[in-house]
Amino acid sequence: MARRVLVLRVDGGLGSRLRALVTGQVWARLAGRSLRVVWPVDHSFGAPLGDLFDTDVATIGNFPVHLVIRV
Repeated sequence: MARRVLVLRVDGGLGSRLRALVTGQVWARLAGRSLRVVWPVDHSFGAPLGDLFDTDVATIGNFPVHLVIRV
């Protein structure tokens, strides 16, 4: 059986993104899911996650926005 995935899209500045990222990690762990993060590089924040931190968080570059559930 394939492991279920939680896809989290983070927006805003660095503080907002990090807060959402930590929350997503907790949700994924509690739900027994693997976490994938959509970390857009845009006008509000221009640095990719991998350029900022040495992390094992899997990022997705382009993910259809209509499939993202905002909570």
